[in-house]
Amino acid sequence: MAKASVNGTELHFDVIGEGKPLLMIHGLASSMEDWQLQIPTLKKQHQLILVDLRGHGKTGAATDYSIPVMADDLHHLLESLKIEACNVMGISMGGMVAMALAAKYPVRVDQLILVNTATSLHHTTLPYRTLLKFRRLMPLIPMQTLAKIMVHSLLPGDHLHPVREVLWQRWQQNDPQLLSNCLDSLIATDLSLWLPDISAETLFIRGDRDFFSLSSAMACCNAIPEARLHTIKDSGHGSPADQMVAFNEAVEQFLSR
Repeated sequence: MAKASVNGTELHFDVIGEGKPLLMIHGLASSMEDWQLQIPTLKKQHQLILVDLRGHGKTGAATDYSIPVMADDLHHLLESLKIEACNVMGISMGGMVAMALAAKYPVRVDQLILVNTATSLHHTTLPYRTLLKFRRLMPLIPMQTLAKIMVHSLLPGDHLHPVREVLWQRWQQNDPQLLSNCLDSLIATDLSLWLPDISAETLFIRGDRDFFSLSSAMACCNAIPEARLHTIKDSGHGSPADQMVAFNEAVEQFLSR
């Protein structure tokens, strides 16, 4: 574990393995630790750049949680590591950050993997959009309870109980007020006009039961010049965990092109 002072914040990050660098960007309420099911496979052929986004994991809180600012953080981190170009993978909110990074700094990104994400939270299912309206109540809910609700919605099913328990322990460390602030920034985000500026070869991975709509995934692939869609069956929003083998195989196959 290391840290870098960039863009007005102190990012915690880790570098694992050797080979072509792969920057891995987690989602809301998550951290670099939640890539644990991918690290053993991917580190064999890639140098993994794992990072805690501002306000997450061991990276400190901030006043600005906008997606473009988070993308700037990662640009400066790569600059500090003297990495001119790398492959990038982001899930959910991390996918939005990855889109912004690839659009703002196209020379930084060779191959791009977007996982269960969208250009806007308005592309989620109706029940999820309804829940977002109650986000300002989040600071009133104990984080232990809030974390349990979140992991059960992310990874439903008895067979995923062990993975949920691990996530629940980690996610209890979050600050509910911070999560509410992040959601405010996400709701204000619309990256649809950014997509044509992405020149990286792009793989969009979507679980067939994800709460982001299929139509929004297809729209992303149509707007990004070099993009294609890969669907993982029997998978929800947490594809790296609920279909680990299929997910890792899709990532490896794409990166080996």
